[in-house]
Amino acid sequence: MSKNIYDTGVDESDPGSILDRAKMLKNAGSLRAFLGQLSADNRRKLTPYIERYKDAAMKRQGPKTPEVKKQAKGAIGNLVEMICFGRTHNNKSEADFPKCEVELKVTGLREHDDEAKERVSLSMISKKLIHCTDEYSKEMTTADAYNNFGPIKSASSVLFVVYKYANGKKYLDAEIKGAFNWKPDSRQKRAMQDDFIIIRRMSDHGFAHCLGEGLGEYMGAATKSGGDEEGFENPAPVQNLEALMHTVENDLNDNKARFEIFKMKLKPKLKKGGKIKRRCYSLKRTSATEIISENIS
Repeated sequence: MSKNIYDTGVDESDPGSILDRAKMLKNAGSLRAFLGQLSADNRRKLTPYIERYKDAAMKRQGPKTPEVKKQAKGAIGNLVEMICFGRTHNNKSEADFPKCEVELKVTGLREHDDEAKERVSLSMISKKLIHCTDEYSKEMTTADAYNNFGPIKSASSVLFVVYKYANGKKYLDAEIKGAFNWKPDSRQKRAMQDDFIIIRRMSDHGFAHCLGEGLGEYMGAATKSGGDEEGFENPAPVQNLEALMHTVENDLNDNKARFEIFKMKLKPKLKKGGKIKRRCYSLKRTSATEIISENIS
């Protein structure tokens, strides 16, 4: 459960108000500079929360001690939530700003160019979809399945806060390059739905343990929390490759090129058995680069 640290004055039912706050951070240039603009009382309230991250720094190479790993894990995202939005992070499945269905994503640009540093994780892939249980059914239409079990089910848009990665620099001093709201346009949504179809149908037909980020073109099924395994073998249904290919081809409809790419990528991924890993929907690094370049100069 998130905890309010100080009152920001942001109307969390208004995406515009939330974006304006993020733009204030961008205009300040860094989290440390933004922190310096807050009142002394609000800085005092924040002190115990940011203490853990005050020395956390970006480190590209070399050994990392357990303490450094602990400091760096989620540092920039947690610092943005605490310093800019005045609240602690929570792990609830709902959107970060549920009153207006906005999800916050803090992501970096690579040091030597302006491409995204890494993929952008969205929501977890539901166990209900993976195992075809409860409210999920493989008989659902693509639209219904996507809307209820897809990547942005609890959010209608994503607030991106973008920083520049710089090896050795503390996260508090990271340069904030931009802040913008993003909602998939028709082309992006179609690409995400096509990748969702593959994730969904592989689960329906017994191949959830074969999922991988590489099968996606715009959005992948990335491992989460270090790729921890759920701890059980793929239980059901029995693998049916013929049914998988038939339903994917049918669901992709007129996108023959995407189906051919899927067939080419699938073969090396196939395996008879194995444990199912926790996975999340994630925008591929190239997709994140495209989104960022279209929204910041």
